Amino acid sequence: MWAGRGWQWVVALFLLALVAVYWVQEVRLDRWQRKVAELYDQLGSLDLMRSLGQAGPADLPRAVAELLTDLVPRWGLSWAAAWSWQGEGLELVAATREPLPGPGPRVPGALVVPEQGLGVAVRTGRPRYTGREEEAEGFLPGVRSGPWAALPLGEGPPWGVLLLVRTEGGRRGDPWPPEVRAGLERFARQLTLLLAQWQLREERARAETDRRLARLRSELLQTVSHELRTPLGLIKGYSATLRTQADRLAEETRREFLAVIEEEADRLSLQIDRILEASRLEAAGAPLRPEWVSAAGLLREAARRSARTVPGAAAVEVTAEAGMVWGDPQDLGMVLDNLLENALKYGAPPVELRARRQGTEWVFTVADAGQGVEEGEVDRLFERFYRSPRHRTRWRGTGLGLAIARRVVEAHGGRITARNRPGRGLEVEVRLPAGPPVGGREEGAADGP
Repeated sequence: MWAGRGWQWVVALFLLALVAVYWVQEVRLDRWQRKVAELYDQLGSLDLMRSLGQAGPADLPRAVAELLTDLVPRWGLSWAAAWSWQGEGLELVAATREPLPGPGPRVPGALVVPEQGLGVAVRTGRPRYTGREEEAEGFLPGVRSGPWAALPLGEGPPWGVLLLVRTEGGRRGDPWPPEVRAGLERFARQLTLLLAQWQLREERARAETDRRLARLRSELLQTVSHELRTPLGLIKGYSATLRTQADRLAEETRREFLAVIEEEADRLSLQIDRILEASRLEAAGAPLRPEWVSAAGLLREAARRSARTVPGAAAVEVTAEAGMVWGDPQDLGMVLDNLLENALKYGAPPVELRARRQGTEWVFTVADAGQGVEEGEVDRLFERFYRSPRHRTRWRGTGLGLAIARRVVEAHGGRITARNRPGRGLEVEVRLPAGPPVGGREEGAADGP
């Protein structure tokens, strides 16, 4: 009887073995599918975190918000937020929910206590997970929510804290099972690493800025001490001579001495104005007071002033189309003054000053017939304190005139370039928008005085 049924047992055992093999394969397949899904999630996070690694100071909240937004649906969260710890409290960096419950974007340090809520992660550096909603303490005193987790960002003391509020998990079982905790803590470690890299990059950038400012201060002090010492020395010398020997000097000589004193005082005043103007542009970013101003009038006034700035220089040839340009007349006049002074001092006659309308731009040109500059110097002409070695011994100066001109032109939305002219001489070209950036009315048909 048993022998007759032996084949049935064999078939049953065979089928049972097939079921077992199938079940094992299903378990393995499910495990591999979870692994693949996890890897895809990690790759997605890496792409987002790469954007965070490239973010600047202004982009950091947006980049962190993108990371949190990607995290919420993946782990069944209701919302997420990241705070930075400032020592005296928490400052919100980014969140996926607005408005935030509780005190909002700033949490006073008095509410962040080591034994409760976010304070466990911030003060002790340990993750904090809460259970079911009816049993969960608030992440801040008086603030209730579903199950939440607080993960430190960084190690003792942490850079900040990551708050995660859960929606899935229901009222049965752990809302934060081991695989969820492992994934979230892995995310927190990755975010911490990138935030640390971002912070290091910002510190390096600040250090480089500090070094650059220190170098500029040193250059400024050297330039100021050198350029101001000469006119001060001349003023003092001629004044002392007049004071001690005035009765022995002829009237004409005394007038010459007084003229030298006046000329050096004017030069001293001009140098101080240049230094102050450079400081103003650096600090305030060239605030403008724009209005419609005659292009031809700007050129004529600049040519008239140049005769006083560089005594004995050749006359400036002015050619200007009729029309109005939108800009700050004082600052645009200063640009033309600096360009003309540069051409009259370092170039050779004739010096040409031109203005013409070209499409949506005004083009101002200052050209001379001098020797020009070396090709390698053209790009350096607009650097602060740069002076061509060819002209340092002949003329005194701070090397700020063209740098100031560039800052003013760029503040007007324009651009300034220099090039050696075919043959001889240097040409500097300024291109400015013909009208206001937005909402302004073109009034270029009429001309002023």
